[in-house]
Amino acid sequence: MVVDALSRVQRHSELFAILTKVTTNEFIDVVTLLWTIDLVLSKVVKELQEGSAINNKYTWYNQQPRRKGKWVVGVDAELRIALVSHFHTSAVGGHSDVYATVKRLRAFFYWKGMRKLVKEIVRTCDTWHDITMDFVDALPVSQGKSTILVVVDRLNKYAHFIPVTNPYTAKSIAQLFLDHIYKLRGLPKSIVSDRDKLPKNAKVHHVFHVSHLKKCSSPITTIGSFPECDAQRLIAVEPVKLLKRKVVKQQNRMGVFGLIQWSNGTKDDATWEDLADIVKHFSEFVLRSMKMHYWVRSSPSDFTGPVPQPRSGHTAVNIGKSKVIVFGGLVDKKFLSDISVYDIENKLWFQPECTGSGSDGQTGPSPRAFHIAIAIDCHMFVFGGRLGSKRLGDFWVLDTDIWQWSELTSFGDLPSPRDFAAASAVGNHKIVMYGGWDGKKWLSDVFVLDTMSLEWTELAVSGTLPPPRCGHTATMVEKRLLVYGGRGGGGPIMSDLWALKGLIEEDNESPGWTLLKLPGQAPSARCGHTVTSGGHNLLMFGGHGTGGWLSRYDVYYNDCVVLDRVSVQWKRLATNTEAPSARAYHSMTCIGSRYLLFGGFDGKVTYGDLWWLVPEDDPISKRLSTSPSKVIDESQNASEASGLRSETKENHMDGSAISELQKRLHISVSFSTDDLQIIHESEDKDFLELASRITGNSTLSNKNAAQALREHWRNSNPRSIALKEIGVLLRDYQRLISRHHLANVGSHLRSAECGFTEKDTYRFYHITNASELRMSDIPTLLTEYKQLSLD
Repeated sequence: MVVDALSRVQRHSELFAILTKVTTNEFIDVVTLLWTIDLVLSKVVKELQEGSAINNKYTWYNQQPRRKGKWVVGVDAELRIALVSHFHTSAVGGHSDVYATVKRLRAFFYWKGMRKLVKEIVRTCDTWHDITMDFVDALPVSQGKSTILVVVDRLNKYAHFIPVTNPYTAKSIAQLFLDHIYKLRGLPKSIVSDRDKLPKNAKVHHVFHVSHLKKCSSPITTIGSFPECDAQRLIAVEPVKLLKRKVVKQQNRMGVFGLIQWSNGTKDDATWEDLADIVKHFSEFVLRSMKMHYWVRSSPSDFTGPVPQPRSGHTAVNIGKSKVIVFGGLVDKKFLSDISVYDIENKLWFQPECTGSGSDGQTGPSPRAFHIAIAIDCHMFVFGGRLGSKRLGDFWVLDTDIWQWSELTSFGDLPSPRDFAAASAVGNHKIVMYGGWDGKKWLSDVFVLDTMSLEWTELAVSGTLPPPRCGHTATMVEKRLLVYGGRGGGGPIMSDLWALKGLIEEDNESPGWTLLKLPGQAPSARCGHTVTSGGHNLLMFGGHGTGGWLSRYDVYYNDCVVLDRVSVQWKRLATNTEAPSARAYHSMTCIGSRYLLFGGFDGKVTYGDLWWLVPEDDPISKRLSTSPSKVIDESQNASEASGLRSETKENHMDGSAISELQKRLHISVSFSTDDLQIIHESEDKDFLELASRITGNSTLSNKNAAQALREHWRNSNPRSIALKEIGVLLRDYQRLISRHHLANVGSHLRSAECGFTEKDTYRFYHITNASELRMSDIPTLLTEYKQLSLD
């Protein structure tokens, strides 16, 4: 192994030229952008374009300013450091010396002071991230030692040769590692202990468990038993639990590290690992962290005391781990100002008697909805909202220890009155608020409130800005504010995710927005949804999509989408089919491992039901197998029954048939009769043309052609269906649902009479265009289509 490591040749000129050419392209866009920003270079570029350049050191080549044939890098310290780091620390650079690094850089770029910067970075370069270790045994005894421990940096091939006394123990080798390697080089990311072939069923030599070294505050103890190797002769251990997370800046990039408990150790043996590596090498660990969840309607045994009355547009905040406070909202065009408190420990709902005084002599805030409410310690801060057609700009705080309201007089850059804004706590004494609607325009300003000094500061954000919006969510994750969705300035509902940096003073970052495009099953465009932080996930629920503004014809959702903070991707949360009705402007709070859903609005109904969303191992989930019926027991008192939901006047209008259909089919969205046009197959030219093409017979009657095409789809698999068929398939899917179910609602036919069970779910009925479908939706669409009656 030692000979192998020390004899590798790095200089393959042709391969190096190809690698550097490819990897350099990623920097060119940034370099060219700086030509327009840098004051000196922008002047040079203008002179070169006009042919009036006085400085003949620069040339104009291929619409680019060059110096000695190289790209000129402007005065940007971060870009220059990134370039040097790339050509020194990456696989292309191989941690070479100053001369080699400068030579590689000068093959492409030029700036004054390049060598000096390279010297500084090479001097502080931290190598020895990946090492190999092995023993050279059976040597002649010298000064009592006959073995050499060889430790080699796998990148730059530097080596340490450490004499060892034989016999040696795990404890003695660990001490040598600390004295000779860890003290000088720090703890490496990986250690390869052996490259030789091992006999069958062989185990890793126990001394190589120094790969589990970490800073210790207690005497080193030996490990009693050691795991076997896997097929690649690596220690066969797996991550079993993510204990903590932290953001670490390494080599000019931000990385997320997790404290991982391994299968061969306890929590005390946990190690900090780069979560990107964990996701890459242990994908099943990430999947295991996503448990099946179950929706369970709350029962009278869950709570005592009066539950809140139905409402939407309210707020619900956690006060530590002891209370949830529901404030304000709207029901039947009536704005509310009451407070309902859920005592988590005692499972008790109550309405406290609050004292206080405002500028107009009132005890507390005026009735309102669509305001913001943020909890800091035992205080709940409330700002803005709407009362009737009036946008509010007053600022209140509730002390939950003594239940006292205080109207606050703040100063600084005061935000304008608004509703539908979003806010989040920053640390334990600041609040950040973004966007909203002031009655005339959508807003995109960012305000930070210091709750100690009561000073508002409007954040000056440079660079690209998100479109103005309202009805979005804002959630602090680590050191970034994540903003999703909302309704934009031109009226459309959005599905973009933005991250705002620069909110933490200690980091000295300039405030700036970044548009995030994350992999996975991203949620559809929506506003009026909730995003709740729970453990290592952000849970998105509900909201409404395209349609009228707060209209009965909006598309409402009841899906659960998770932003996994470990793998940094979107995922659909696996839940049971007995989900709450689709809704928006509800509240969702996290109570331990449970989520509590309350209220909301679906264009027709204002809800007052309470639902639990719990993991599969939660005792509440066991109710699903024992619950005899979903119908409310008539013996329950009237107040409990009315608490399930309050029907608005619109519920008695023409939409009642649609509502009944939704209940029977368990469709998770409200139907839009304006957007979804159902036509007969005889009038669907695309349907008939496709049938003729598939069957190869243009003389078939419309009925026979339709039957043949449907049989073709019934016998197809997702991969055999051409993309151009999807739109036609979607229309026929909606046509069959409408024909066999919508027509039967008026005559009150039961689901069983239509050939469908109560649990049937049609997820794509509301889709108005096949372009809204993802590729991953096509198998589900085809499966649901095959379950439909083709008569």
